[in-house]
Amino acid sequence: MTKKHFIAIAEALSMIAPSDIGNGGVLRGSDLVWRDCINTLCTEFKRINPRFDAAKFRLACGLER
Repeated sequence: MTKKHFIAIAEALSMIAPSDIGNGGVLRGSDLVWRDCINTLCTEFKRINPRFDAAKFRLACGLER
């Protein structure tokens, strides 16, 4: 996978980000699944590409602000 693939995936995940993320909101239900999906993808992407930057990906997904 290349940078363009990681960007496309992060953009897709950011489109379904919970609306209250970053506003001190608490993640619940499907929001937790969204977060867990991102974290699982980060682990797999790092295995595939050792240069993968998980923090940058989480930021691009909207998980961290």
